[in-house]
Amino acid sequence: MRRISTALSIILLLIFAYSCSTESTPVYQLNTAAEPSEAGSVTQSATEADEGETITITANTNQNWVFSGWSGDHSGSENPASVVMNRDKSVTALFEKREYPLTVITEGEGTVGERIIQQKTTDYAHGTVVELTAIPTSNWVFAGWSGDFSGMTNPFELTINSNKTIVATFERQLFDLDVTIEGDGFVNKELLEGTLRDGKYAYESIVKLQANPNSGYVFDSWKGDYNSSNNSIEILIDRNVSINAVFKQGVIDIDGNFYQTVKIGNQWWMAENLRTTRYQNGNQIPNVSDNQDWRNTTFGAWAYYNNDSQFNSIYGKLYNWYAATDNRNICPVGWRTPSDHDLSILANHLGQNAGGKLKTTGFQFWKNPNSGATNESGFSALPSGGRSINGDFSRMGERAYVWSSTESDTENAFYRILEYNSGNFIRNDFRKKDGRPIRCIIINIINLKYVKLL
Repeated sequence: MRRISTALSIILLLIFAYSCSTESTPVYQLNTAAEPSEAGSVTQSATEADEGETITITANTNQNWVFSGWSGDHSGSENPASVVMNRDKSVTALFEKREYPLTVITEGEGTVGERIIQQKTTDYAHGTVVELTAIPTSNWVFAGWSGDFSGMTNPFELTINSNKTIVATFERQLFDLDVTIEGDGFVNKELLEGTLRDGKYAYESIVKLQANPNSGYVFDSWKGDYNSSNNSIEILIDRNVSINAVFKQGVIDIDGNFYQTVKIGNQWWMAENLRTTRYQNGNQIPNVSDNQDWRNTTFGAWAYYNNDSQFNSIYGKLYNWYAATDNRNICPVGWRTPSDHDLSILANHLGQNAGGKLKTTGFQFWKNPNSGATNESGFSALPSGGRSINGDFSRMGERAYVWSSTESDTENAFYRILEYNSGNFIRNDFRKKDGRPIRCIIINIINLKYVKLL
């Protein structure tokens, strides 16, 4: 009986051991996903595995996306990756849009917004839409886009789907330079620096203006946005500029004396007697006051009437013929001493009572009766008197003279006389050493376009 019990125990023990050896190993599930789903997918070597085994997972990216890492029950960015199965697991592959650089360059003065810094590269994810706005600096204007986008649309939207380079070009603002003329003359414009386009000047351009009087006129001044008495000025263009060039009838000699001028027929005349002390080249004309020296002079000389300078402003100076005809030219640039022929043309143009038409009216300067005086020509002859070869002064208030450059012989030359008691314009010739006023006439009035003033 005892032996039967022992055998039964052994049989039961063997049955228990067998049942334990045939119990199954745990099997675990692995679930995977892609985030976002359109970015890619995940493949895995198996969907389940026994406890302790590994499953290989691989992240697969679609175009323009990049794998950035794993989340859930697995971390890191290794791809492919091995997942150890010790329980059911869920792993997600994370994707990001691929990043591309956007380079914005500016030419000129301005910036590009928004959040885009000029000349700096900023990365944007694929498919990002960036709005670019060109913002010019003051006195500059936006001129257009170039590079990976062209046109004038501002702002515009740019889709980032590859490396992009955008150039924003800015140009200087254009301004008007309006020059008007008062009187008779013209203005030359010379661009010294900057840009001229479609008749307008770019911001910060420098323009030189040269005022040029026409025959019988002199430049007076600039008025408007710039004020100056210099006939040549330089203007900085930083706004719309309006400027007026003022010319007045007249001429200036080398000493800076201003003379009214008048056009009679086709001739331009000075309407005042000459007052200069120098020839055109700057050489001085001697002032000879001593009578004996005056008589002996064979070169150009001048004197005040009665050697008194108070008469200069009204009557001018008295010159001998040598001064009137010196080849250094006593008259202003563009003018000369009239010839006898010039004076004949003047007389013929005026006709009857030519002298009266040349004389100032009234008795402030002329002795009564100042016959025939109308001054309708505007010549404004004044009775300056004269100086003889002996140095004597006479006939102020009674007689006006006008030297000519034409000699009648070696000792004498032609001139014209206007008398207080006559309306005639008298032709005469007398000694070259006499002192007479000079009225200059413009040179070649037909061809002269510009008289340079000193």
